[in-house]
Amino acid sequence: MKFDHTPWVMDSTAHPIDRSVGERVRARRKELGLSQTKLAEALGVTFQQVQKYENGSNRISASRLVSLAKAINMPVDTLLGTAPAEYPSASQAAAGDEVAMRLLNAFKRVSRPEQRALVQLVEAMAKTVET
Repeated sequence: MKFDHTPWVMDSTAHPIDRSVGERVRARRKELGLSQTKLAEALGVTFQQVQKYENGSNRISASRLVSLAKAINMPVDTLLGTAPAEYPSASQAAAGDEVAMRLLNAFKRVSRPEQRALVQLVEAMAKTVET
C-alpha cells in the first residue's frame, strides 16, 4: 500500500483517507442508532467536532481514534479500512446485521431473568434449524 506523505494543507478539501474514515464512523454511528450528540458525549467533544470527523474536515488523532473505535464497538483497522477481507465493511455489516442490532438494543432493555429465557428460546430455535 502506498501512502501519500505530502503535508496536509488547510483548505476546503478533506483528505480522501479522512473522508473515508469519517464515512465509516457515520455509518457505524447510524447503525447503532447513536446521535452525533451522544457520540460526542462519549468522546468528551462537541457534536460539531463529531460532524467534522464524519465529513473528514478534521483529522482524528490516534488516541481519539482508539476512543472512537471503543465507543462505537468497531476495530480500529476496520475504521481505517485496513481490516482483513474476512471482516465485512461497515455498509455490509449494516445491511446484514440490522435485525441483530435491533434485537441487541431491545435485549438490553429486558430484565436478567427474561434475558436468560430469551437466550434459551433462541438457542432452541437454532437447534431446530440445524437439524
